Amino acid sequence: MNTETHTVRVLAWRMHEALTALKKLAAKAHRYGCPDITVTIGDSRMVKNTVTDWDGVEREVECGYTDLIITGSAPRYGSHEFLARIELTPAGNIVDTIPGVTDLDERFRHSNGYCDHCKTDRKRNEVFVVRDIYTRQQLQIGRNCLHDYLGMDNPTAIANRFGFWTEARESEESYCRGGSWSGSLTGVMSLAAVCVRLFGWCSKSQAENLRTESTADHVGFVLFASRLTGKEQAFKQRILDSMTPDDYATAETVIKWVRETMGARSEYEHNLKTLCMGDDIYEEKRIPLIISAIAAYNRAMELKAKREGDANAGALSQHVGAVKERLRNMLVTLKDQRVIGSNEWGDRVLIKFADARGNLIKWITSHGSGLKVGEQALLTGTVKEHDEWNGAKETALTRCVLVPIEQMAHAA
Repeated sequence: MNTETHTVRVLAWRMHEALTALKKLAAKAHRYGCPDITVTIGDSRMVKNTVTDWDGVEREVECGYTDLIITGSAPRYGSHEFLARIELTPAGNIVDTIPGVTDLDERFRHSNGYCDHCKTDRKRNEVFVVRDIYTRQQLQIGRNCLHDYLGMDNPTAIANRFGFWTEARESEESYCRGGSWSGSLTGVMSLAAVCVRLFGWCSKSQAENLRTESTADHVGFVLFASRLTGKEQAFKQRILDSMTPDDYATAETVIKWVRETMGARSEYEHNLKTLCMGDDIYEEKRIPLIISAIAAYNRAMELKAKREGDANAGALSQHVGAVKERLRNMLVTLKDQRVIGSNEWGDRVLIKFADARGNLIKWITSHGSGLKVGEQALLTGTVKEHDEWNGAKETALTRCVLVPIEQMAHAA
């Protein structure tokens, strides 16, 4: 353990507070069998400071300071590593594990506010899971006890708190800046549905790797962006104007599927199902997880189609047309669309169709198809190349024109 000696300057009139806090920390270090924490009072002096008073006016004041010479490190109860944060909500527990943790005990999905350290069971908004690095035992710990397990109460840092006038005011301001927000689950999911239809699905990790905008970015832009430029306002209005009753139907279908069909085989599935059980969303930070239900639903439907026999469609697929041939007005069904990259002209969206004979056709463009998976359209395009993917023959098109069947019906 680090037991270096540090000198900390504290306000003279807060000396008693500092010594009391350090005395408690020293007692805890002794109780846990950690190296001793020692405190020696050093020199005192007067210093002129400029402070901002409650009325916003800056004033010069003379303050007395005293040095504290502190030796010791943060007390730590055993040797533990942090695994997860458990948010306790009325709908159920939300489990946020750190990357790489795959063996978290499932009991934490349904635990209450009990702390295994101080043995108290009370109403808590969150608890934390730590693991003994030797015995591998997993424990649920309250916030006030977490510091003891991770060695976070450094005596030097604690003493530094008493060197400032504005600690209470700064803490209050940082707390108040948090704000709050709530929105309709169906409304947010509907907005995500139209964004997927227009631009294809793109996860946060994909967007970071590809340096593009994720589906969650599009949704957040419409919900929260302000002080927009003309171009940004037009983009936002385009998304809003594109929403149809079908997008609301998609949202309701996905939410019902999560509630009634999705299991809880992983923390992801458990958290998603918990967040979708209520009618409202209360935290902006949960939106990316919630709207990922659309991608999960589409993947599940793809797997279901394969189980029902569509898996053979790939084996039946044949190349269509000849390279450089212009194919016109082919009746196709949308199978999938997703962002696969970006360039100086924008996103690269891979769109896959199947024609009436089950032949697989793909098109890479800078925007989505405007269709939902399973919808039909008339496709015109030039054959760019014939290739294969996972053993299935595919025809790649370029310079495509897509006319949705629904659009033709309205025109008639």
